[in-house]
Amino acid sequence: MNHWFVWLIIYAIVCIIASFFIYISDKIPKKKTRGFMVLYYFLLSLGLILLAPVLLLFIPHFIYSEYKNNKNEKQSDKRRKEQIKQAKIILLNSDLPFKPVSKQIIYIESQYNTELNKYITENYEKICNLFQEKGGYFIYLPKVIENINNDTVTYLFPFLSKENIILNKIETQTIYNNFLSYRTENVNLTGGLLKYKGKFYPNEQYEFSYYQFTNIKETDIGEQFKSYLKSILSGYVLSEVKKSDIKPEDRADFNYGHAAGKLIKEIEERVEKLKQIGVNEMVLKSLLSFNPEVKLSRLIITKDYRILLPDYNKEITMHPLPKALFFLFLKHPEGILFKHLSVHRNELLEIYKKLANKGHIANFRKSIDDLVDPTKNAVNEKRARIREAFIKEFDESIAQNYFIRGNYAEPKKIVLDRELVVIEGDI
Repeated sequence: MNHWFVWLIIYAIVCIIASFFIYISDKIPKKKTRGFMVLYYFLLSLGLILLAPVLLLFIPHFIYSEYKNNKNEKQSDKRRKEQIKQAKIILLNSDLPFKPVSKQIIYIESQYNTELNKYITENYEKICNLFQEKGGYFIYLPKVIENINNDTVTYLFPFLSKENIILNKIETQTIYNNFLSYRTENVNLTGGLLKYKGKFYPNEQYEFSYYQFTNIKETDIGEQFKSYLKSILSGYVLSEVKKSDIKPEDRADFNYGHAAGKLIKEIEERVEKLKQIGVNEMVLKSLLSFNPEVKLSRLIITKDYRILLPDYNKEITMHPLPKALFFLFLKHPEGILFKHLSVHRNELLEIYKKLANKGHIANFRKSIDDLVDPTKNAVNEKRARIREAFIKEFDESIAQNYFIRGNYAEPKKIVLDRELVVIEGDI
């Protein structure tokens, strides 16, 4: 116990005793009160005399300690940020066996690091929550392998039958080594975080930043994780086009890539969580006893307007309005610009009438008018609903063939080969 703390305790006891004497002075005859008051002031003065050295020594010491701690903390934080800024750039060949995503940060190592793996294992949930708070996803392969089952396999490969799936036992380091075999340069990685930055031209290699943990102590590892998150996941720039530069008729098209609106943001967050099941493609291919060849399912629109994928043994469910939009784009393989949707208003209205519950025609028209209005975001909300309906069933690497997609200022379309589409009724 520090000496100044002992002095404070002594002073507190003296003050309590003095206060007690003041209290009982009201209970005794007035002629005796003066003696108690003298004793009170004596004790109070004694307490102040005892406390004075503490105040003179402790307060400057406390101020200096706080200053020194803050200074050290700032220097430490600055040092870590500089280390993160100076993270290595690692290039991986374009034939990497999975599609990297910028929000996913992968822990990777060339050889097993006992301290780092121990820390991550013991704090895994906490680390994942920290990343999710910043809009990112932490990928730790031992946990990925631990959570893989037949449902995970069929999410990524919906054309496989659960009965035919056999998962091999494999060491995590084997998967790390397989991943690192795609490096363009042989760099030793002693344990750190890998984040996808984008394609590196002209060879279209995948560019990653790699942050290597430098001081392997339990408290410092946690601080490095936090510093990394502050520096790396502070936000994502989806486009350099400013919203103020967008014409009203192009607003829906601009918002297509910006998840504008609370509803779309919520849907995108759900979709991102679902995609984490499919991010394990590289791991799954290592665990499977064979390398599955992707097979797209036929898409059948039944007479009662159900959406079936018979080769995946799945049915895709949607509400009437997003389903009407889906059917419209299915009928137009050439694609449609969002700002030209109004040209298809009547066609969309007729489709919607077949799908929606019978009601007032004015309500139908209002819903369609909002949907085809390029200054509003209704079309993006319904487009996001369509995407969610498919990704809920299987991984985006396959689902992207079935939902509406396209680049800014280009026609949006469903790219599925129409030879795989069977329409039994009239849409």
